[in-house]
Amino acid sequence: EGGASAVVLDAPCSASGILRTRPEAKVHQSRESVEALCETQQRLLRAAWSRLAPGGELLYTTCSLLRAENEEAVQRFAA
Repeated sequence: EGGASAVVLDAPCSASGILRTRPEAKVHQSRESVEALCETQQRLLRAAWSRLAPGGELLYTTCSLLRAENEEAVQRFAA
């Protein structure tokens, strides 16, 4: 019943967008950890979507530069 008119999801991500200022962040990421983050992002997208009122807006953000965590994540969710 009801639901939010807008939801902002600042999803946990690989932080690839901040590597220039924090190069040590790269040490903490692997292919497996990025894949796990992508699955978490999908779960969070589904949860955020379920809380929207009809016609509501969902803003999905990450600090990642990876397509898998951005464009591909949204395409996968919308499919």
